[in-house]
Amino acid sequence: MIYSTKWNDMNSFRLFPANELCPFVEAIYNPETKILAVLSKNKIVRPMMIPKLNNNGEMFTKYDSIVEERKDMETFYEYYIETQEDIKSFVEQFAINTKHSSLNVLA
Repeated sequence: MIYSTKWNDMNSFRLFPANELCPFVEAIYNPETKILAVLSKNKIVRPMMIPKLNNNGEMFTKYDSIVEERKDMETFYEYYIETQEDIKSFVEQFAINTKHSSLNVLA
């Protein structure tokens, strides 16, 4: 289902799954880059830099900077749809409210 939102004070839209059969968790349109980011239900493990914590759960700092460490974390796989034609096709395929006014940002 499509709903209106803002991206850095610009009009945008997002999609959320309206039922269990939906193959994605969320889709977010970035009007600055004109790309639709789709977070699939599929998960992968990828390395990420996260703040290093001490035994009390507090972040380590060194020279007023947060110390980070590399950890393997499970995350949703992301797809990036870059052409307006492909974005429109994706929306038409999966959205139940394809006449939503927020899609005007694709024009």
